[in-house]
Amino acid sequence: MDISIKHIADPAAERCGCLVLPVADGGKFGAAAARLDQAAGGQLARLVKSEHFSGAAGKSVLLHNPSGVAAQRLLLLGCGKPGATDAAAFRKMVMHALGAVQTTGAADLVMLLDDVATNERDRDWQAQQLGLLAGAAGYRYTHTLSRPEPGSRLKKVVYSSAGCTVAEKTFDDAEATISWWLTDWLRHRYPQIRLQPHAIVAEAGNRITSGAATSHYNLGLRLIERFAGADLSLECARYTLIDTKRRSQAPYASFLQFTGHGDELVARGQAWLQEQLVQPFSLDAMARALHTSERTLMRRFRAALGDTPLHTLQRLRLHAARRLLETSSLGLEAIVEQVGYTDLSAFRRLFKREFACSPSEYRRASQGEA
Repeated sequence: MDISIKHIADPAAERCGCLVLPVADGGKFGAAAARLDQAAGGQLARLVKSEHFSGAAGKSVLLHNPSGVAAQRLLLLGCGKPGATDAAAFRKMVMHALGAVQTTGAADLVMLLDDVATNERDRDWQAQQLGLLAGAAGYRYTHTLSRPEPGSRLKKVVYSSAGCTVAEKTFDDAEATISWWLTDWLRHRYPQIRLQPHAIVAEAGNRITSGAATSHYNLGLRLIERFAGADLSLECARYTLIDTKRRSQAPYASFLQFTGHGDELVARGQAWLQEQLVQPFSLDAMARALHTSERTLMRRFRAALGDTPLHTLQRLRLHAARRLLETSSLGLEAIVEQVGYTDLSAFRRLFKREFACSPSEYRRASQGEA
């Protein structure tokens, strides 16, 4: 099941199988429901009145093909007394909504829960709970059945969040790291974060992040060092066999081109660059091959990848060189030539910028030499 977070500025224009709207006790609408009722010409208010829908928790009412609204269905979801609810009540409300929508045959669902507050919980927690509950609601174990039961048609759930998430607020213009294979996604999703793509651990005041998988061991040691001292941190590292000297994820990373941008022209451009890896780069030749202009190509690459075609090609070449350093005994000059470079000093400079170490240092590390 596809589960995502999205800020929806105009709920009435949102095309989906079903929109879920919270309604409080007494049939009171929140901001989103009031806007949709206005777009539907008062149809929601009339439905509440005709169905005697009080907005009590655990109750709902469904409207098919509402007028003035792009969604195929509206589910008015009772959320009980106005004000913040507790965590258990929020989960029950979400489970009720998911169960009700699954009976309609809707393939996708948008939950407009901006008006629902949860005691001592933030929007990120709500989104996490929605993801867990939606995943559980859509799961069917059918491996041992001779005639598996058909699963729910519900394939996509969107949580509408008003405003920015905790990640955006917490790391705005701050240094952070992430698993090396998620760096392009993070750049695309949170451009305001100052990404340290190769760092095992990155610190920005009281905000500490770590890289892929076992990097959290180093994060734990850093926290011990901060709160209990360096001696205890080193002792813990010795007992748990954690390498405290590693500083970079680069030796473990491969270049996975980001393709989640949805731009077909950029995707064709990425494939073209891979095919032309060792050829001299020409933006004009690339534009002609893709039947577009240089200006359009630059604009679309920057919008989709936050990068230029030339820099994308450089990264492809550098990662090809990295693989040769790992798997071959070729000298550096031969490797440089094989990946399309002619200037050895320029290659060394670019390699160090990409991997935070020199080619010789990388080869020693990849081969387990001291």
